Formats: sequence, structure tokens, C-alpha cells
Amino acid sequence: MQRHAEYGLQTGQSGSLRTLIVALTLLASVMAAPVPARADAIDDYNVAIEFYRQQRYDQAAEAFRAYLEAHPQHNKAPLAQLYYGQSLVYVRKFEPARNVFRSFVTKYPDHPDTALARYRVAESSFFLGDLPAAQKDFASFLSRHPDHELAEWALQYLGEAQLRAKNVAEAAQTFERYLDKYPDGRLADDSRFGLARAYEALKKPEQAIPLYQTLASRPESPRAADAQFNLGARYFEDGNYEEASKAFAAVGERFPRSSLAGLAALNAGFADYRLDRFDAAVEHFRTAAASPEQAATAGFWIGLSLKSRGDFAAAAEQFQQMFDQAGEAEQGEKILFHWADSQFRAQNFQQAEELFLRQVQQWPEGELADDALHTATEAAIRDGRLDDAEQLSARFRNDYPDSGLMLLQELLDGRRHLAAGDQLEGDAAAAKYRDAVAVFESVLRESSVDRTRMLASVQLAQAYNRLGDHQRVRALLEPVMKSIREGSADPDVHSSLVLLANSLIELQQYRPAAEAADLYLEVAPNGADAGRALAAVARARAHLQERLAVQTALEQMARRDPPYQGLPAAVYEVAEIAYDQDDWDWSTELFDQLITLGPDSGYHAAALAGLGYSLHEAGQFDRAAETFNTLLETHPEDWELASTAAYMRGLALQSAGKSEQAATAFLKGASQFALDPSVEDPTDEQLAASLNAYRSAKGAARVLRELKKVDESDKAYESAYNELKRQPEDRQDELDKLINEWALLSYESEDYARSDELFAMLVKERPGSDLADDAKLYLGESDYFAGKLDQASQRFQELLAGDDADEFVQHRALVLLLDIAADQQDWEQLLASSRQLASKFPESEQLAYARYREGEALLQSGKVDEAIEILTELKGQLSASESETRPEWAASVWLLLAEARLRNKDYAGVEQTVSDFRTANPDSPLLYQADEILGRSYKNRAMFAEARDAFARVTDSETGRRTETAAKAQFHLAETHLIEKNFDAALREYYKVYTSYQFPEWQAPALFQAARSDEALGNWEGAIKSYEKLVAEFPESQFAKDAVPRLEIARQKVGSGSP
Repeated sequence: MQRHAEYGLQTGQSGSLRTLIVALTLLASVMAAPVPARADAIDDYNVAIEFYRQQRYDQAAEAFRAYLEAHPQHNKAPLAQLYYGQSLVYVRKFEPARNVFRSFVTKYPDHPDTALARYRVAESSFFLGDLPAAQKDFASFLSRHPDHELAEWALQYLGEAQLRAKNVAEAAQTFERYLDKYPDGRLADDSRFGLARAYEALKKPEQAIPLYQTLASRPESPRAADAQFNLGARYFEDGNYEEASKAFAAVGERFPRSSLAGLAALNAGFADYRLDRFDAAVEHFRTAAASPEQAATAGFWIGLSLKSRGDFAAAAEQFQQMFDQAGEAEQGEKILFHWADSQFRAQNFQQAEELFLRQVQQWPEGELADDALHTATEAAIRDGRLDDAEQLSARFRNDYPDSGLMLLQELLDGRRHLAAGDQLEGDAAAAKYRDAVAVFESVLRESSVDRTRMLASVQLAQAYNRLGDHQRVRALLEPVMKSIREGSADPDVHSSLVLLANSLIELQQYRPAAEAADLYLEVAPNGADAGRALAAVARARAHLQERLAVQTALEQMARRDPPYQGLPAAVYEVAEIAYDQDDWDWSTELFDQLITLGPDSGYHAAALAGLGYSLHEAGQFDRAAETFNTLLETHPEDWELASTAAYMRGLALQSAGKSEQAATAFLKGASQFALDPSVEDPTDEQLAASLNAYRSAKGAARVLRELKKVDESDKAYESAYNELKRQPEDRQDELDKLINEWALLSYESEDYARSDELFAMLVKERPGSDLADDAKLYLGESDYFAGKLDQASQRFQELLAGDDADEFVQHRALVLLLDIAADQQDWEQLLASSRQLASKFPESEQLAYARYREGEALLQSGKVDEAIEILTELKGQLSASESETRPEWAASVWLLLAEARLRNKDYAGVEQTVSDFRTANPDSPLLYQADEILGRSYKNRAMFAEARDAFARVTDSETGRRTETAAKAQFHLAETHLIEKNFDAALREYYKVYTSYQFPEWQAPALFQAARSDEALGNWEGAIKSYEKLVAEFPESQFAKDAVPRLEIARQKVGSGSP
């Protein structure tokens, strides 16, 4: 984390200490007219003064120096010395300036500007970094001149000098003294800032933080950005990275032009990095990278963050870009190393090796050179290029014989032997493993470093594990496990816990094995070996017969992202353990679980075999599949048995989750055992085989249906239907269920023509079936959704008239009859159906809907008072419910009630209802409809301004805009202008109806009224255009017919020239 250097000479910035040099007019004003005396002296003086006036301070300083040297006794010498010192200050030559001012104080102790000179002495000491002198000089100035106008500055500088000199307690007192004396002074915020820093140095963050927060909260303060930054730094140093991240981020958000913005973004990234929030860290570092000063550091940390979140490919790309920019620069060595390491961690071992070797070549004496060569060796080993690894190891010993990594390099040699053994078999492999043992034991003897010894122990255990010596593995790794539990072990040895667990399982030490694997998952839950650890847990707990723990471990393997590749092997091993324990139910469960992993698991065949031996009850999937397949293949002559086997094989495969195979098996069985159409008098055996063919076809249809293969499923259902129809009547009990299932296939896939055909078949073939009324309902619904409302209504009426329809069907038919009557505006039928539903199904969930439709029907039938009574009651019920639980039609209750009250001219009731609607449904998309009703209410009362406001809300509404209701509102809005005889406005608004909406029922009257407005304005040519448009575009409208005579009159008016 980088902290901003708060103070420094920063020319050109504004405000007190940021300007640094206090400009002060001398008591003997530079503007005073020159005194003529000794022309050469006064001329020199005036020239120097003129340079000073023009702020040409270098020339002024030289002119004053020459004047003083030539005329040391001149009467202007005191002022000249002061201006000389001032000029030197302004050009930042503080050492000579201090000498000049000190001389002045000595020569002219009683001069009016001696106080200024003393201040400049102290100030020059401050900027020279002579903090002891600055403290002494400022203290002296304040003692002698406590009320001088520069005393305010002197206090601030004194505190700053004390703070820089680490006289922190004195600094705090000085800043407090300033704030007591000048609470609203020009430098008050600087003092608060300095005081906060002093409190920090005094280990009083609880006093510093509020000061920073106060300064940061005032954006106008010159110290706001600094305070916000230091607030973040304070949090960071306290380890409060969450707040540090927020505080640093706020610098860029609140003070984007601050010079600290880039550094703050960088520090925000550091804070998020500490919190392991690598995505957020990357974003902050990217922001910081936009600042040229922070670009290099930010870019580097972007790479580190990407590495830390495991995005090694992106990290490699980032470091590559940085290296291309840095090249041979000093930081290039570190960047190249991280680029190579990112490739290594991404398991791009060859690229990693090449990059590491490039680093060794470019910086052979660099501090990372031996690390690079060491890791290049490991990359070669892990890439299987063992000859390269051997050469690199020899090079390492030759080039870096004194490297601290030498014994770790020896460990790589041992690993190379292990890898070589893994490429061999039998005695040759064992010989390589023993070579590895010798290397690892040698490292153990030679090393005195705990970490190296522990790594050697782990690698030695790996070698013994390959040699099958699990007792030695245990002896080597139990001390490592103890160190891991105590937290003293390197994370690199955590994976040894999995090795130990597996060896303990081999030694039948199951509980210690489970504990070792559990410890790995505790210390490295997302580690590279978490899957293997879970597998070891599952094996060990299986031996202990802890089924729940086993299942939990297997599920955790499956949930890993990506799923653990060793999951199939783990399930198989656990299933085998259960099998060896004669726990058939559990082994069945586990083998079935393995089958669901699919044919590509590597254990599919073994799982089928295991399941065949384990399953004991119905649904014994793989055993059944194998058994029935064997039966089908070995006894094809027994048609009844073989056809049963074909069906059961398909059913078993289906239950095992192998839907594609099951469908194939079913279809094969259906085809193989279907009754030949030429057989007129089938035998019992043929009928039995045909019945199984039916069952296979039906099974195929169902599987294909699940696979979303609708056309193939439909064909399979048709085959099943044809096969079942070949059976005697007494064996066709399932015919209605089959046809219904078949029809639902098409219905659910939205092939309604096909489903209608099949539902009609069901009604025809099984009219007395319990499913016939459902089929009729589906047919009615199909008509309804196809817009065949009369036909649908007839079907629903028939269902209600009969006695065979169940309550669900009757209820559904009544609800749809409500919708049909409403769509057809058949208010009499709507009233009858709504009352029938309420009477027949008083507990129905649709009762409120029926009441709503009843209210609508009454309103449209002119029975307004009855409608109001019902709608008011219904509104009360809906208002008492939570808005999110109300049905979609609920909002219409308020609208109908408002309309009913409008028709009754109950205008107060209209306003109240609309107000209630807004309160109860503040987010309703139908609010514009309420405004339209309200607008007509205002219009009826000649409240035209209010009406127009309401209508405008309709036309401006997001949900109402361009709807028919908006067209209607626009028309009525125009009408208000017409009523008020504001014909110009009316004309414009009528034309908005015509041009902005596509509803002829409103466009036609709008054009007619627009023409009448033109007439009223005496604009007969405009009227002709509107009438002609009306007649041409809406010839069937009554308004077009009414326009014809008016058009003739208008033409006559234009022809005669009459107004």
C-alpha cells in the first residue's frame, strides 16, 4: 500500500501550504514613488523595483544584489535587502534568501518589516528541510509577534515542521493551538489535516479518523481528497481492508480530478486483494492503470490478481503485454517470471519452460534466475519430457552450485525418477522408484530446513506408495499430518494427507484414513486434490458403513466445478465395498448412481454388471437389463417370454436413465413382436406377444416424449394404438388412457390440430370413459383459443348439461363461458354464467372472478346501481388483500366501478374510486384507463383544464400510449377545446387523433370534428381537406356519410369566396 507524501513543494497549486510562499506587501510599499537622490543609486534601485513589480524575480534579485553591493549605505538599502530576500524566495533560492533575511534582522532590528524578515527566515528553513531551525525560527517569530498577520501561517508551518521532525506530540499541540485561535482561518483545514496525521503518529486513530471524515465530507475543502485518501490509508494500516477499499474507491468517485485518484485506485485494489476479492481488485487496478504514474504497478498487480483468482491464461496474457512494454527494464525480470509462472499454473508446461529459460538467459545473475531454472525443470517433468528435465537439472547444479534451492532441485531429480517409473512396468518401474527413494532419503539426511525435510518426506512417501509399502507411507506422513493440524506445515504438503488416507485404507485403518482426508478438506477445501480427498473419505466411510457420510462425499464430488473426473471410479469402489459387505440394497443404490453418470464414465459396463448382481426388487435396472437382454438373445423362439424380455429390457434401461437406449430397445421390441396384419385368427401366444409389443410401443412413446422427440413419439403411440386394437375387446381396458396420453403429447407440444383429432377419437371410441369429459373440455378449449367462440360455447354448454362431467370439468367450462361471453359482449349470457358459477361452486377460487364478470355484465346491461353494489363489495375485498396476491383482473374492478359511478353522475364517487385505485394499485399498468374515466368526469362537469390534464396523463402514459384508450382520451381532450370554442386548439388536438392512432372509430369522428373546427374558423379549404380525407379513408363510417353534405357546402363556400 502506497501512502501519498502529503507535503512537498508543488508549484502552481492553490491554497495556503499548497502555494507555500506567502505573498505579502512590504510596509514600505513597492508602489511608492522613487525619491530623487544620487541618481545612479536611485536609478539602480528603481530598475530593481520595476523588475520586482513585473514579477521578474531572477532579474530583480540580481538587480537588488548589485544595488546593495554598490550602495550599502543608501537610504533605500533596508528595503532593497528585503526585496532582495523576497525575490530569492519567489525563485525558490531559500538558502541565500535565509541569509539575506537573517542579515536584515541583525542590521535593522527596529525596522517595521523585521517581523516579515523573521517569518521569511523560518519559512526558508522549512523549505530547506532544516527542521530544527524551522521549529526554532517559527517559535521565535510567534513569541515576538503573536498577533502578526503571518502568525496564522507560522503556526501551521511550525506544526508541519514538528510533524516532519517527528516531534508529534508538539505538532499536535501546535495544530490544536491554531484551531483554537483560528477556527475559521484560511489554513484551518490544513491544520485539521495535520492534526489528524499527528494523531495517527501518536497511535490515536480514534481521534484521527473523525477529522479525516469531516474533511472528506466537505468537497469544497482543499484537503478533502487528501483526507479521503488518508482515511483509506488509516483503515488499511489497521487491517480494516473492507473500509479501506471503500474509502480509496471514494477518492476517484468523489474527486476524479485529484492527483491522488490513480494512487487511491491502486490502494483500493490492494485492499480488495487482501480480502481475496480478486475481480474487484482487477477493476480497481485497471482504473489505476489509466494514471501514467501508476500504470506499471497497476498492470503488475492486475496480473497477480488474475493469478490469485485462478485465471492463469488471462494472467499470462497480462504479464506478456507488460513484458513487451518493459523489455530489458529492471522490472522486466519479475514480470517475465510471473508470465512464466502463470503459464506453468495453467499447465502450459512447454511454454512455461521456454519462458523460464528465457529469463535465465536474459538475467543469468538475477535474483530469480535460479528459481526460473528450478521451475523450468519441474515444468519439463510435469510435461513428461524427462530427458530435458535431466539436462536442466545438470545445468542448475553447474550454474548455481550455491543456490539455496539446491536440495529442492534434488527433490525434482527424485520426482523425475518417479515419473520415469510411472512410464514403465514391473521390475523396471520398481527400480526407478527405488532410485527416487535414494534421492529423497539423501535430501532428508542433508537438509536442516523443516520445509525441505517435510517436502522430502512427502516425496519419499510417494515413492513408497508406488512400491506398495504403506506402513512406511504411514510412518513418514503421520508427523506431517500433525504439523498440518498445528498449522505449521507448508501448504505444498497438504496433498500428502490424501496419500496418507489412501495408504491407511490399504492398511484397513479406516477411521484414521477418513480423518486424514477430512483434514485436507478442512485446510484446502478448494485445493487441487479436493476430489481425491473426497474419494478417500467415501472409501474410508464406506468401510465404516457410514452411508450418509459416503453419499455426502459423492455429492460434493459431483457438485465441484467442473465435476471431479474421478467420481465414477470413486462410486464404483464404494459400490464394490458395499457389495463385499453383502449390503445389496446399498450396492444397488450405488451402482445405479454410477450408471446415471453415463456411458462415458469409464465404469458403465462394470456398473451394469455390479447392478446385475446386487438388485433384488422391482426397478433393479441394470441387472434387469442384462438379464432380459440375455433372455431375449438366448430364447427367441418363446414369443411370449421373449416379447416380455424385450419390453422389460427397455423399461430397465429407461429406469437406469439411458433414455436413448431404452427408446431403441422399446421400438425394437414393438417392431419384432407386432402382430402381422395378415393374421386373421391369432393364437394366444401371438396375442400375448402382441400385447407386449403394445407395451413396448407405449414405452417407446413415453421415452421419446421425455426426449422431446414429438414426431417419433407420435408414431410410437400410433403403433401402440394399432397393436392394442388387435387385442380382444376385454383386453382393451387401457384404450382410453392410451388415446388420452397420446393426445396430451400433441397438446403439450402445441400441435392442437393433432390433439383435437385424438381427443375426438377418444370421445368416439370410449364415450363412457371417465376421460371423455376431459377430452371434450380440451376440444372446447381448443375451439376457444382458436377463436371459434360459438363452437366452444356449445361444447361447454353440453358439458354442463350432461351428468357425466366431473366437477373440475364443469367448473372449468363455466369459467371459460364467462370469458367467451365477455369477449362477445353477450352481457345476458355473461350474467347468467357468472351467477351459475357462484351458485354451483360457492367455494370456488374463481368466485371473485365470477362476481367481477357479473358486475361488468350488470354495468353494460344498464343496471348501474346493482353493478355498483357488487363492484364496491368486490373492491373492498381486494383492497384488504396484498397487492401481489391479487389476480390480474383485479385492477379492472376499480375501473368498472369508476365507470359505473360516472354513468350515475356520481362525480365525487368517480374521483374517490380513482384515488382509491391509485393507492391500492400504484404500479398498475392500467392507471391510464382510470385517468381516462376521470377525464370524462371532469369534462362532464365543464372542468376542462382538469379534464385535459387527466387525458394528457393517458396519452403520455408508458402503458397507455398509442392504445385505443389513449385515442379516446385524445379525442375527448380535443372536445374540451371545441366546447370552449377554442377552435385552433381543437383542430390541432383532433388531428393528433387522426395522425397518432390507428383506430378508425376515433379517427373518423376526429376528422369530422376537425373539419367543423375549420368551419368555425372560416377555413373552408382546410375543412374540405379534412372532409375529403374522412370520406376517402373511412367511407363506411357514419361520419363519412355526414361529411358528404358538409363537403359540398364547404366547396360552395370556397367557390363563392364567402367566409
